[in-house]
Amino acid sequence: MKRVLPAILACAIVASPVLAAELSWDGQLCEMGHWILQISAINAINGLNLSREQAMALRDLARRMEAVSKPPEMKGELYGDFAKVRETYQELRQVLLEGREVPQELQTKVADARRMESAIIRASLTAPSEAKTGCARCHAPPEKFEPAMARGDLVDIPLSRPDFFASPTAGRKSTDWAHLNGELGGLRGIWTLSRLAQDVDATLTESQKEIVDTFACCLIPPQELSDPVRAGQADASAKELELLRKVRKVPDPTWRRVKETWVNYLNRLVDIKSPGRSQAQVQADRRRVSDLFEKVRAASDTEFEMSKEAFCKELKGNRAQEDLPDRKRRFKFAYFLLNPGTSDVYDAIVKRMDAQGK
Repeated sequence: MKRVLPAILACAIVASPVLAAELSWDGQLCEMGHWILQISAINAINGLNLSREQAMALRDLARRMEAVSKPPEMKGELYGDFAKVRETYQELRQVLLEGREVPQELQTKVADARRMESAIIRASLTAPSEAKTGCARCHAPPEKFEPAMARGDLVDIPLSRPDFFASPTAGRKSTDWAHLNGELGGLRGIWTLSRLAQDVDATLTESQKEIVDTFACCLIPPQELSDPVRAGQADASAKELELLRKVRKVPDPTWRRVKETWVNYLNRLVDIKSPGRSQAQVQADRRRVSDLFEKVRAASDTEFEMSKEAFCKELKGNRAQEDLPDRKRRFKFAYFLLNPGTSDVYDAIVKRMDAQGK
């Protein structure tokens, strides 16, 4: 279980569900994390091209999971920009449940919402306190970080994490387990998901398992997921490839300045996706991108075309696909496909099939 956690938790900061009318800070962070996981799950499920029988079988399993671990209610008053984020994610969720393509205007709103959310998450991070539980253990309440945010001190710069994360393995493991416990409602939820994982595995085809196996959290569905021929195949998406081709064309006299600009830009994008990176991780990512750019520029035309898939994968920070034991691989499938709240996704799929006469 330990090695699979980073793959399924890198996109979310979550805590135990809070169902009060006025949400606590823990409850608000829980909701924000759940939105990312829920929308990612919809994208994964929509990309599987499930049969009616599969959708109904997975819906039954999702309901069994939700009997143990309920999703947050997504109600109550929220802090600052979190209210705008909720509104945007609700709109996105509805579009995805209806199986529609996400319009460009909404994609822009989603990107803005994710930036706002990540800025607050990053500003709230603090040294873990053993005296506190839930999100409060690592996330300060708004009154502690609002002055710094108002000055812009913590919004657009990489976060320097406390000494607690001097050991990246120990810190990452502790964080991952805290998130997993929160999202699934504690050990009982984790145990239930582990038991249901075998049934999820038996429901999917091998090609569908490959799709989920390589899936990563995302708010806007990747192009390859909308095209079953491409799903799980080539990794060179159009945007990454376009950027790398531009890198090769920059004249030498201006390259140093242009490279710094692009490295900074890509670093800000990663900050939005992963607001909890340590300073060491930030510097490592910057070096990786900078070194990749130099390698791409040094390649001959033939070398570039032959290696463009690998270059794009490296630009996105993808590691080689880990060969997980079957038990951990099945748990990953169940985590995405049975995450609390996914029964509604299968209901929507069955409803669309009924409307289409399938």
